[in-house]
Amino acid sequence: YTLYKSRISKNVLETISAFCMEAVPVEKGGVTSFLIPHAKGPNSAKKDVELRKAARAWNLANMSKTTEKGKNVANSVWEMCMGKINNVCTEKSVTCSVAKDDKGQCPPGKNTNETKLDFDSFYKTAINDVPFSKYQRPDSSSTSLIGAIGKYIDPNSRVSQRDFNTEASYQATTGSACKVSQYLKGSRQTLKALEKLTNKLDERNSKGGNVIGLDLKVCDGKVNKDGCKAKDSIKEYDSGDKETGIDSLTTMTSKEAVEGSGMKDAQKELADEFKKCKESGDEETCKKFLATNRKEQEAMLAEYEIRSKAMVGKLEKLEKSTGKDEITKYLKEEGYSDEQISSMLENPDKVKKLKTEIKEKYATSRKNLINEMKRKLDGGTTKKDGQIDVKEDAAAIDTIAAELTDKTSRYRDLVHFNNIVSGYLAIGEGEDAKRNTASLFRELEDVDGSDQAAQTAKDGITQAASEAGISDDREDENKDPASLGVDEINEHILDHEIVE
Repeated sequence: YTLYKSRISKNVLETISAFCMEAVPVEKGGVTSFLIPHAKGPNSAKKDVELRKAARAWNLANMSKTTEKGKNVANSVWEMCMGKINNVCTEKSVTCSVAKDDKGQCPPGKNTNETKLDFDSFYKTAINDVPFSKYQRPDSSSTSLIGAIGKYIDPNSRVSQRDFNTEASYQATTGSACKVSQYLKGSRQTLKALEKLTNKLDERNSKGGNVIGLDLKVCDGKVNKDGCKAKDSIKEYDSGDKETGIDSLTTMTSKEAVEGSGMKDAQKELADEFKKCKESGDEETCKKFLATNRKEQEAMLAEYEIRSKAMVGKLEKLEKSTGKDEITKYLKEEGYSDEQISSMLENPDKVKKLKTEIKEKYATSRKNLINEMKRKLDGGTTKKDGQIDVKEDAAAIDTIAAELTDKTSRYRDLVHFNNIVSGYLAIGEGEDAKRNTASLFRELEDVDGSDQAAQTAKDGITQAASEAGISDDREDENKDPASLGVDEINEHILDHEIVE
């Protein structure tokens, strides 16, 4: 179960990184949000890829940089992005009237004005101010989103800063954020069920009961029928071993993910095969890449709209309910503890605001998620049901072609970026805080030293980690895996914010 929880936790972090690696922070009036750069108009699919690659390069470069307070820049931006994903999806953010605490949380009672993160009132002008720009090279152009990523755009791509479109970026970013938010909520429910099961097994084990329904017990890594040694001598997978510790068992380096898995070669074959589709319009070949079941997909989208509308009705009923029973039940289903719920519901006015907030945020995220589903449907499905028309479906074919050219490097960058930045993430407080340093140091060990650029980047990341006080603790016998739980997801990613 510990292995399973660790893997779920790492899937959650990788999903967050997939969003944040291509997002750049923007700021207005003291409120920070994020945008994934996109283009608009002719050849926008290819331009989208180049702009996202530039944003990735900006975030990857930050892995070698340290803030004035000794923190890694990439990790600082990533952790801020992680905490903003739900705000981006629901298009709402609450500012803090005082400095946030060490965990980046606003002290109780200090939340103040709500900011609507929509296109017209926020993003249209927010792109002119990029926080963290002072950590980049002294360059006046780096104070804006365009300036920050502009120097990372490939000069041979025929894409320039002028191709960036704020509205297209806003639409794609909110939709992507809602997909991540939905995934996190599903993972939270899985972890909630897993924690209940683990607690029951621990309770059964503490009473001397049969742990797995058989007359077997795990003792110091061995299975026998004669009972266990003293409990303090029992070791699990997380007993501090570079090769067999839980963090190591559930970590894959970018080199393993792309080259060891065969993805690199397989992707090249796919690209060559798709070239045949694009150049000759061969229908059978194109069907391997372009969905032709448009009616079926539209029916699935319509079904989601209907099913999700039922939730709108449920939340409207919740808003109108009196007392705290319904909202308490809802928050418990969401995974909040009794202590958290008691704090959230201590004031009747706060309860009323919370009910309204929950309903409004769901309505906004539902709208953005449906728009994202429609965008994906148009980008990968034929215009006519069951039929491919190379001319009519040219936009979808161009989108697939552009995505295929970047798929391998994008995934390699994702695994590399996630392994490094998540290695800084502290889960827990004080002396009990844990970090998944295994991912960071395994990734660095696997860097190809013969590649000068890769070696230079490795040296920079190693130095930045050292400056931030991060050390390799994979051989610590008492080290438990640093896994996200329900509380961490609720508090740091999907937290309900209430205007005071």
